[in-house]
Amino acid sequence: MITLFRRIREKLIKSGSLTKYLLYAIGEILLVVIGILIALQVNNWNEERRDSDLESNYLTLLKEELQNNADFIQRFYLDRYERKASALNMVRDHYQGTYAIEDSLAYALEVGYGAVFSTQAIISNAAVYQEIISTGNLTVISDEDLRYQLMQYYSLMDSYMTGLKEYKSGYLLKVNSLRPFSYEYPDRIDPFDMRLLIRQTNTEEFYLMANGELSYADQAINFVTDLKNRAEQIIIRIDEVQDTG
Repeated sequence: MITLFRRIREKLIKSGSLTKYLLYAIGEILLVVIGILIALQVNNWNEERRDSDLESNYLTLLKEELQNNADFIQRFYLDRYERKASALNMVRDHYQGTYAIEDSLAYALEVGYGAVFSTQAIISNAAVYQEIISTGNLTVISDEDLRYQLMQYYSLMDSYMTGLKEYKSGYLLKVNSLRPFSYEYPDRIDPFDMRLLIRQTNTEEFYLMANGELSYADQAINFVTDLKNRAEQIIIRIDEVQDTG
């Protein structure tokens, strides 16, 4: 093709026709410009397709991550809250004299259950979102509203979980000191430890710890319920974006 253009150009120069040569030169420039524009457009199409594929992959992974978080909150927090609150209120009632212990083992086990999802329980499943942020690919997610919801969700998750992790009522450590826990025999308590635990739970110190743990539990439930609701709303939004994509 280049050889052909060269021969045409040489022929026009030899003919001495300036007008024909200028028209040819303009045509050649136009062909070059058109070629560049086509190449740029093809490159843009390729980039758009790459971004679209990347967005689709990210949305699928984000939906899975958010669903895992919501499931964890349901299983680890919400499904156990009622029994935890009941156990802590039983400790309070015992100290106030409105609850009489009939089964020492059952009482001791409930005292221990009052410590579930205590200060060490946190949610940190944000690997997909962190990868998106670290690679600068947040703008690959084309829906502006979805981007905002994601940023708000993960920011709140960090804030909520930091607050819960730093909270200390002392209840968990106290229970563990009174009743050594064994994964092999979770329902077994030494008789001496049993007597000590029952005596200690009838003290003002333990009563105040139970109050603090109950306050922590209520705050934790408020936090994680908000996170679960937000995760479910974002999942719905992701489905909408994928359906229209």
